Amino acid sequence: MFYLNFSVLIKSISLLGFIALLMLSSTKSHAQQDSLRISTQYLKYILEAEYRNLEAKDATPQASDEKNKDKTDSTKQKLSFKLSPLPYIFDDVMLVGGLSSSGLTYSKNHRNLRPTQDFHVGLGGYFPAFSKANVNIELHYAQRGFSHQLSETAVFRKHYLQMPIFVAFELPVFRNIDWRFLVGTQVSTLLHSNQLSDYAPSDLSNEDNFIYNTDQFSRLHYGIVFGVSFEYRDFYFRLRNYIGNRKLIETERGMPYALNIEFGHFLFRRFRYTQ
Repeated sequence: MFYLNFSVLIKSISLLGFIALLMLSSTKSHAQQDSLRISTQYLKYILEAEYRNLEAKDATPQASDEKNKDKTDSTKQKLSFKLSPLPYIFDDVMLVGGLSSSGLTYSKNHRNLRPTQDFHVGLGGYFPAFSKANVNIELHYAQRGFSHQLSETAVFRKHYLQMPIFVAFELPVFRNIDWRFLVGTQVSTLLHSNQLSDYAPSDLSNEDNFIYNTDQFSRLHYGIVFGVSFEYRDFYFRLRNYIGNRKLIETERGMPYALNIEFGHFLFRRFRYTQ
């Protein structure tokens, strides 16, 4: 925008008035003509000088803004987090965790056994294996347990390092959700076990009662897993069942099981960009 300074405006009006008086004079002497010419040139000089000053003021903020913008762009380039050199497999690495209901199955004491509510957390990922199937490999810390109810209820807690390995078969996409059916195996090693509540003394003295002892728990467990998963953008949801194929105690046929509801988040997908 072009704005005249107030003092310049007053000077211009005065000079224009003086020029108008000279022009209205009936007789124009050489002196008057010279005065008219000088006044006109002076007015032109003032207006041109003021215009140059305004152009300089308008250009200065623009140059400053461009300079600041260049600095900002340079800073952003230095601070930008680029993960493009990472292998593609990192796109499918996720943090996964879930809740479970776990216990013992196939046990001759099944009428007195109750499941416990537990959890697990870990890392996982998958990579393409076939045209419409992926292989999932995960590693979790898992808390599992069960309770044995006699006259008193004894609660047992088990802590595992478990590794599910399964194949996820692609199902038809529905409403932008990637559905998959999964089946595979799981290997677990028992890290620690403890008994949260004790049997009643009368239960211990009764020879007809089977008593679970944490010192007799098997260290290595394996079994089958199956379920279904749902994937949407960076988020992952899964229903997974685990049925063990090894006895918890060699003298009793009960084997661990777990029904899992799991949630996951892909850690690196949002950072990948294409050139």
